[in-house]
Amino acid sequence: MPIKVGLPIPQSSQQALDMARLRRYLVAADEAGFDSLWVTEQLFGGGPRLAPLELLAFAAGQTERIQLATGILQAALRAPALLAKSITTLDHLSGGRVLLGVAAGSDKAAYAACGLSTEKIGGQLEDCLNLMKRLWTEEPVTDSGPRWTIEGGQLSPRPVQTPHPPIWFGGSSPVAIKRAVRLGSGWISPGASSTARYLEEVAMVRGIAADMGAPDFAVGKRVYLAVDDDDARARERLKAWFGQTYGGRDPERVFDVAIWGSAQSVLDQLGPLVETGPDLILLNPVFDELEQLGPLAETVMPGLRAA
Repeated sequence: MPIKVGLPIPQSSQQALDMARLRRYLVAADEAGFDSLWVTEQLFGGGPRLAPLELLAFAAGQTERIQLATGILQAALRAPALLAKSITTLDHLSGGRVLLGVAAGSDKAAYAACGLSTEKIGGQLEDCLNLMKRLWTEEPVTDSGPRWTIEGGQLSPRPVQTPHPPIWFGGSSPVAIKRAVRLGSGWISPGASSTARYLEEVAMVRGIAADMGAPDFAVGKRVYLAVDDDDARARERLKAWFGQTYGGRDPERVFDVAIWGSAQSVLDQLGPLVETGPDLILLNPVFDELEQLGPLAETVMPGLRAA
């Protein structure tokens, strides 16, 4: 099958607060034929950042066919019953277009701010997802845990997608990957992971999936990029973005994980990823998303699908 091609939804710059511009971007991505739109999650940090689920609800109202995905949601920050209800509502608002991407996360400040323990976060995520699946597929549900007690709970309506929206995972440890294969249907590598590291990780993921009897387990890669014919300008803007987004890291490290250049050059640089046969490539321009959407749609997306 052709590689699916996704885009991010702008949510962490001043441009993201321009609702007219954001609306144009969403409509253009939908009409251009991209397969999915993705949001991220970060509770605290410098600069503006829109919340993921609310942003997807806005996107659902502006689009008609494109899949809407969380990539990656720190699901255990939320009460499972409330999150299950929110995802169900999004699935109905979008006509069954939601993909739930989750990870345990390592943002201890976010867990502390939400009054939650940072002990055994992976286990908390697993408990959360197991309860959500029960609420989506069973009725009534009776369950108890350290954070909740449910007596005969019934979640109505059920999600549009049956038995529930697809669940993808982040994370790269063998424990995290085994959890992903056991509980989900796909895995996505982050933008801050280099191509070389992705090649190592995807081999591990596919090996674990095969051993666990899940040969169709999907894989994807987020790729930070800048479509710009001016090499020097692209490099400077990438460094500035990386320094602001990943405070404390050497801005030069952006060149280990990002690609830049003309649209054709970007497509050529994606070659090593394409050769691994991913199910999804998430093209992630890190600034001027609306302006870069055109060349990505005209050159890069068709090239990836043809490959």
